[in-house]
Amino acid sequence: MEFNKFANKEKVGILLFALGIFYIIFISVVGFTDLRVWVDEIFSFYAVSNSFENMVTIIVEDVHPILYYLIYKFFIKFFELFGFNNIPVIGVLVSLIPMYLLMILGATKVRENFGMLAAGIFALCITSMPQLMQYAVEIRMYSWGLFFVTASFIYVYEIIKESSWKKWAILTILTVCSAYTHYFTAITSFIIYLTLLIYILYNKRDMLKKWVVSCVVSVLTFIPWVSVALNQFNSVMGGFWIDPVNFNTIISYIYYVLYPADVVVKGNELVAPTILGTIALIAIIVLIYQYIKSKKEINNNYAIWAIIVFVSVPLIGIVLSLVYKPIFHIRYLVPVLGCFWLGISILLAKTYDNKKIFLPILAVILIIGAMGAINFYQYDVGEVPYEYFEEPFSEFSEYVKPGDIVFTEWSGTMLYSQIVLDAPHIFAGESKNITDLIKTTLNDSGVQNEIASGSNVYLVDFIGTDYFESSGRSNFEDCVQENITLERINTTGDMIHFYKIIV
Repeated sequence: MEFNKFANKEKVGILLFALGIFYIIFISVVGFTDLRVWVDEIFSFYAVSNSFENMVTIIVEDVHPILYYLIYKFFIKFFELFGFNNIPVIGVLVSLIPMYLLMILGATKVRENFGMLAAGIFALCITSMPQLMQYAVEIRMYSWGLFFVTASFIYVYEIIKESSWKKWAILTILTVCSAYTHYFTAITSFIIYLTLLIYILYNKRDMLKKWVVSCVVSVLTFIPWVSVALNQFNSVMGGFWIDPVNFNTIISYIYYVLYPADVVVKGNELVAPTILGTIALIAIIVLIYQYIKSKKEINNNYAIWAIIVFVSVPLIGIVLSLVYKPIFHIRYLVPVLGCFWLGISILLAKTYDNKKIFLPILAVILIIGAMGAINFYQYDVGEVPYEYFEEPFSEFSEYVKPGDIVFTEWSGTMLYSQIVLDAPHIFAGESKNITDLIKTTLNDSGVQNEIASGSNVYLVDFIGTDYFESSGRSNFEDCVQENITLERINTTGDMIHFYKIIV
């Protein structure tokens, strides 16, 4: 009887893991189907399209560490050996790799330590829960941050079981990679080490020496980047685009994690409360209550530890945003979601025998995953209009040719044009002085020679959107007042208007 119960539990775990495999394949197929990109991804293209030296300079002047771009650059160089140089396709592949690595960790370490059922739930959650599908293919550093943080926390358990130097070395490497991927993943690693120290002091003081060595190595390895990080932090303190944190923002954090909302958050959009998201929140509370009833279980303690690590990140982000400047964006939660869903997977697997708890909560996870897959498909293949994707530029590319001159108030246009439109003469400025920029530039003798040689002049005009934070006033009106003659290019985009400047 007990054997049959165990076998059935194993079979459910295998079935859920198979569903996770289905989801990761689904994500991969959809991700390569339509390579629409937005401004942050364009920046990734721009950075890795440069020489190594220029790429380093570009990243140093940005607000993130460098490791993701080094990984991306490595794969570009690798595929160039085989004559393949499609940077967007390689970018999607690079973002998918850590998701497959997480699946491997689920099939090995999570299964060995917590059983096949927990591994199956983890595989399902890491591939289908809110936000994870989108960030699995977004050409940014978030999926790599997710892998480094989750793998770090998994190896904490390995160390608790057996504190070998090999396992500490792996944890140290993962920690250094985490710190060089994103500053909030660095904060997460700090939280993991701090909580591990508390565990060591209360339970296994013989591990303290290895903990100290690991910390020292991690800190020394990050020292070369400290001056860059401080300069980037100071630039953020001088002004950043993230809205101040308030009660609605905090509520948005909760439903961002628990419900596959139809709002794709790239700027300062908020995710509103939903019935299904609230049910998911109640389910988590129930699981934590079950932990309280059986808190002597070491696996359950570890699961709650994972959830505490997850909760600590937004708490620190909120405090920093309130004390200094708003610097915590909702997407910075993504790298620590692996810890959260790992904890939930362990706790849920423990309730298997209590079908009144296990089955309803699993059903909620399955429903959220299915809804998330539908939303991901609709947004990624273009069935739902998405204003942040750069589709209008594909029309613009029919007009712009190498050597043409483009004026814009948004630097993202400059990046896109340099990479895709192959029009290197881009001039970007603020909306309040764009007409001055146009007049000054057109009076330059070198620019006049370009125009005389056949170069056309264009204006990219953004029409008051929340994300671009435009003044709401069309540059067209300012140009008319300054006697700059514009001819509208007939494109379908409502958010972005293109004009040819008549000279």
